[in-house]
Amino acid sequence: MNVIATENDPLPIQNESSIAINPKNPRNLIASAVDYRGNSSTWVYVSSDGGRRWRNINLGKPFPDWVSSNDPSVAFDGEGRGYLCYGGFNLNTGENGVFVAISTDGGTTWQSHIPVILHRGTMTPDSAFEDKYYITVDNCFTSPYYGRIYIPWKRVIPRDASTQIVLAFSSDGGRTWSLPVTVSERLPASSEDTTYGQSFPLAATGPDGTVYVVWNHGPQKAIGFAVSRDGGNTFSAPQLIQRYRPLGTAKRIPEGIRHTVKGGVRAETYPVLVCDTTAGPRRGWLYLCWAADSIPNIYFSRSTDGGLTWSTPIIVHSDTTGDQFWPWMALDPTTGDLAIMYLDSRDDPQNLLVTVSVSYSSDGGMTWVDRRCGDTLWDLRRNPFRENAFAGDYSGCTFYNGWVYPSWVDMRNTTFNTADNDVYTAPINVRAPMPVAN
Repeated sequence: MNVIATENDPLPIQNESSIAINPKNPRNLIASAVDYRGNSSTWVYVSSDGGRRWRNINLGKPFPDWVSSNDPSVAFDGEGRGYLCYGGFNLNTGENGVFVAISTDGGTTWQSHIPVILHRGTMTPDSAFEDKYYITVDNCFTSPYYGRIYIPWKRVIPRDASTQIVLAFSSDGGRTWSLPVTVSERLPASSEDTTYGQSFPLAATGPDGTVYVVWNHGPQKAIGFAVSRDGGNTFSAPQLIQRYRPLGTAKRIPEGIRHTVKGGVRAETYPVLVCDTTAGPRRGWLYLCWAADSIPNIYFSRSTDGGLTWSTPIIVHSDTTGDQFWPWMALDPTTGDLAIMYLDSRDDPQNLLVTVSVSYSSDGGMTWVDRRCGDTLWDLRRNPFRENAFAGDYSGCTFYNGWVYPSWVDMRNTTFNTADNDVYTAPINVRAPMPVAN
């Protein structure tokens, strides 16, 4: 059953969802999305019954004249504390920052708008704009950095549209943050990739506390990779570990070059990385997924040696004709099993209507089984940003004790005159036998 996590509203627009499960109470989940209610305030969605019902909480804004629901992501630490990372900026002045909110009661109450980095005052073309941040917590008890929180992001310098990947960390539960640490060097904009450059960074942590960061290196059409063995204080020289074919079709818009899937909907390649920190036989293995190709597919690769070498990429889904994009991967901390959710158009011969599927692996990604999550088809083109067909950049997924909780933005409630983007989830037990058709 598909469950709506957001409340309908006179301005019912959400996109870019993230979801996390509380390891101390698996019936407790938190989620968030870019949410345009309250003039783009910061929102978090909370469930205490395994994702069946959701409460929406408005955390407001760090400053009244800012918008503050940019690129949200959520996580729990090993003690059950919840974290929300998000960005904000002033549309008129260019002031901007990255923030976190903290909950110690499963999401009922929050301490919000704690700055990770903040740029206020006079902004110039050389002032940094921080973008595409995502939160990760080291939840492995054997790690010397257990409980440390990591947020990598893309730093943009407007004068030349150059980009670099940086990271900050917190060792006190998100109350204070390190200065940004360089992960990749500043890279000038490329005529082949004027919009994103280096973007979509994501961190994962290993059982020994090693920090791994991946990102999309747009100009090289490759996935970047760097490693820290001192808790995020320093990083190895970046490497390019996987090349990819651009996703969908290149489209030029006023902001630069975008890639779109069928119907002109924006969809970019971004990597998702997880590490097995269980006590099982694949402890320490790294798993990587991403979307690529003109007819988009979801690719997967693994490393069994800490990122020194990577397996030949494989496609995880059985369909060969539809579009599959916006993936998110999660690892079950109780078993080491893997799940990748993605939007999927295989049921529409024109590749325009989509639903949600999950591909599941119990053998370290050697083999995969597809499971359907969505219970209806919808049209991504029916969104408020019709000119550039923007419906967000990513989806979310969390996985615990055999249950997968994907989160995605869904347009099924759109009417002829009113766009309605809502965040949905659909808890699915991937260990349960698949139903047999009559």
